[in-house]
Amino acid sequence: MSRSTNLRRRLLPVLCLGAWSGCHAAYAADAAAAAAAGADAFAVHNDFIAANNEAFTQMLLGLEINRQQLDRAVLVIKNRAGELFISEEDLAAARVLLPPGAPVEFKGARYYRLSTLPTISVKVDDVSQTLTLELKPEAFTSTSTNGARAAAPVPTMPSPGMFFNYDVYAAHSGGRTSFAGGLEAGHFSKLGHALSNFSLHENAADGRRKLVRLDTTFTRDRPAQGASLRLGDSISRPASGWGNASRFGGIQYASNFSINPGLVTMPLQTFNAQAALPSTVDVYVNNVFAGRREVPAGPFTINDLPVISGRGNVSMVVRDLAGREQVINQPFYSSPSLLRKGVADFSFEAGALRHNFGLLSNDYGKLFGSGTVRYGVLEALTAETHVQVHAGGPAVAGFNVLGVLPSLGSFNASLAASRSDAGNGSLWAIGFERQASNYNMGLRTQLADPQFVQGGDSALGPRTRRLTSANFGVNGGRAGSASVFYLRQQSVGTPQMEVVSLSYSLNLGRYGMLSATGFKSLSGAPSRSMSLNWSMPLGRKHNVSASHSASRGGTSIDQLQLQRSLDPESGYGYRLQTGRNTPHQAALMLENRVGNYYLEAANYKGGTGTRAAMSGGLAVLGGSAFATRQIRDSFGVVQLPDMPNVRIYVNNQLTGRTDADGNALLPHLRAYDNNVVRVEQADLDLDTSITTLEMKAVPFARSGITLRFPIKRAYSATMTLHTEQGAVLPAGTLVRVDGQTEEFPVGMDGVVYITGLVAQNRLRATLPGGECGATVAFKKAADPLPNLGTFVCKITKP
Repeated sequence: MSRSTNLRRRLLPVLCLGAWSGCHAAYAADAAAAAAAGADAFAVHNDFIAANNEAFTQMLLGLEINRQQLDRAVLVIKNRAGELFISEEDLAAARVLLPPGAPVEFKGARYYRLSTLPTISVKVDDVSQTLTLELKPEAFTSTSTNGARAAAPVPTMPSPGMFFNYDVYAAHSGGRTSFAGGLEAGHFSKLGHALSNFSLHENAADGRRKLVRLDTTFTRDRPAQGASLRLGDSISRPASGWGNASRFGGIQYASNFSINPGLVTMPLQTFNAQAALPSTVDVYVNNVFAGRREVPAGPFTINDLPVISGRGNVSMVVRDLAGREQVINQPFYSSPSLLRKGVADFSFEAGALRHNFGLLSNDYGKLFGSGTVRYGVLEALTAETHVQVHAGGPAVAGFNVLGVLPSLGSFNASLAASRSDAGNGSLWAIGFERQASNYNMGLRTQLADPQFVQGGDSALGPRTRRLTSANFGVNGGRAGSASVFYLRQQSVGTPQMEVVSLSYSLNLGRYGMLSATGFKSLSGAPSRSMSLNWSMPLGRKHNVSASHSASRGGTSIDQLQLQRSLDPESGYGYRLQTGRNTPHQAALMLENRVGNYYLEAANYKGGTGTRAAMSGGLAVLGGSAFATRQIRDSFGVVQLPDMPNVRIYVNNQLTGRTDADGNALLPHLRAYDNNVVRVEQADLDLDTSITTLEMKAVPFARSGITLRFPIKRAYSATMTLHTEQGAVLPAGTLVRVDGQTEEFPVGMDGVVYITGLVAQNRLRATLPGGECGATVAFKKAADPLPNLGTFVCKITKP
């Protein structure tokens, strides 16, 4: 230690009397410096006596608790009996709970006896001037960690554009040919997207072709609110379990969780444990590794554990700094029907009910309105309320509760009431479900008064009065899986229906899969049927299958089929089918970048028939039109002007190549998600200026996005510049091109290399006699670095 440092340490207590806070900081810095130099600084506590003459000795020490260093020095005081005290502030900084017993007031701060803490050992090291504590885990405050969750990407507002999807069908049989088709038209902009669907089919009664409008809807998604506004044709949100959806034309505002693909709405598991030392925790869900967390000493909570639906088990392997390991298990039960605590799911709609969908274009009826709200009350309990009213029709209100019983299963209960011309009616329902790794079971029953009426589509058919269902399944591993399902339904004015079905499947390994199903009616006219199916893959692309089915009073059917799935790489697939009491068929499936095609021929009992189908799409964006396969989500257009035949990858999958204008269509992008789009550098010319080869595309739903990469052709050339007197420009003269900020130096013999050239370029250079200029024409050529010849730089400014 230097003499000046030692003198400062001895004078510091005297200078600091009456100025405690400044002294504490100064002394801490000085003590840290002394420790770093390896000096014995512990003797300072003998030099630093409290100004209020209380019988306390003060020590400024480093603090290590359960092998964790506190990032600052702490002031420890000792009474005449040798008891050590530490301040409340320092305990809080080390996450230590305050011990029982009254604190000691010293210098305006509260100090607690170390002996009252749940300690294992206490040690003061005179050499390193460090207080080392080993505390029991319960001495610490609990910590909480959450799984890493990436923020939702912000979608890019689309430029105006359009797309079209089409389906065309033709069939010939019995000397008659029929046609049908479908069309979807979409338009999008920063306001939202509008879709309209049409169907063209032949009327069975008179054979005339008829064009029917299906849905026409304008949708505006609101990512920040996690909701969507829809105007036009839509479908109402039904009540869980007992409700019915209705088609209508009007307005709907509803939550839309698909706007944030990374959002987890179902409850996730929370795990509590404690560690004596800082530890690493490996998390396993059903024996599958799910992540690793770092936790400090003491009790800890890990939130947001990824789980699967049904019953399972979470295992934690806690490994501390000393290498000690403990394994902790916690069972759980999870249901996707539940919402996380505090998460709301809602839908409000109003408009006119729609009838004869698919048959008539504009058959709208009476006005109606409905609202549904689901809310996660607790992690294990979700409540739902549903209300619907109809002009001149019934009014219905209901309440549902969904929950889980830990380690047992999930339950649901519903209660609803209606008021209509039929009178006042009520409905109640209750159910239970359990899913485990080796079996599953469920039971549900519903009972309604004859007067209970729902509006909308349900009013067109018989009203269900009683409905009971039960299912049980078991997974026997190598012995196969079996399940049984039972249903009993009684509707107003119709006979009771009671059925039971059985199924069994067995994995035969490389010999495929064998399955059997059976069905029997337990009420009404006797009815039963059974089927046996076998399928086996033949390599990566082919599959062979055989089946036998029979029913009471019917004809048994035997069928053999060979199929090659449609392969995007080769662009074709096929299916061959033959058997007994079944058509003999041959089908060919084709695919290219602009469409899908289907050809089929069949023969059955002497009659033949053929069928053909074609589907595709058209995208219009960025001033260009592209023929493509059908667009079912979002799409994008890459623009690389004057760069043809450049490969474009989306999420490391080759998606297309730029055309003669440098544009490429990306027909299948995931909405509201990061789609990584990359340009193949090897396909770019050597004189290309590249800022980045990769961009992230985040489009809105059913919309297009334009990707303009900061890549451009830096057309370059060499040329020779002379003065008007015929001399070459001096070496080192700087040449500028109008419209550019970069300057290009003249080399030997007046030769200059210039990039960023266009068709007509104005060059300027500064000479001792003034500024000169020259006009240079440039024409694109195969040579990446042409020599344009000699140009005269004429004086423009003396």
